[in-house]
Amino acid sequence: MTIKSIRRLSTKPVVDKLFNVVQSSSCNERQTQLNHLLDTYAQQGKAISHNLINDVLQRWAVEQPKREALWMCESEGDESQKLTFDDIHKQSCRLANTFTNREYNLTPGQTVLVILPNNAKERVLLLLACLQAGLIYCPYDPKYLTNIGISERIRNLSVNCVITDEDHLEIVQQPSRTPLTI
Repeated sequence: MTIKSIRRLSTKPVVDKLFNVVQSSSCNERQTQLNHLLDTYAQQGKAISHNLINDVLQRWAVEQPKREALWMCESEGDESQKLTFDDIHKQSCRLANTFTNREYNLTPGQTVLVILPNNAKERVLLLLACLQAGLIYCPYDPKYLTNIGISERIRNLSVNCVITDEDHLEIVQQPSRTPLTI
């Protein structure tokens, strides 16, 4: 019998460096530093952990919780929805817990099909929640929604959970039985 142990490698050095890159003043400077950081890790053969995004988000939520992190604009110049790093972190954690609780009981590696408009803030939160829970995030634009397309996508992707809004619930309900509604 072979026993395998998997341990999460520390991403703290990468998070620290990435945090410093994000704090750089100009966009060009940030891009240059980020490219250098990623090139260095690629040359050393180090894989950047899939948890890196969540680690960086958590650090920002602790160190600068009130800093605005996400702006969703319904039309040009309209910043109607703003979320802070703390908001994003808390909401994505709640969603990740919802996915893995007894009612939905999703486990790492299972697929979540998200049928929401591209500009919905929930898409970002669901992506982060899927990363936290180890789930496969599969976005789908409702503009291309058809009964056949949804059924085929659910079957081909072995979808375990479908998430949509009230506007698209009826067409999604038929092939998926019990979609999660946002």
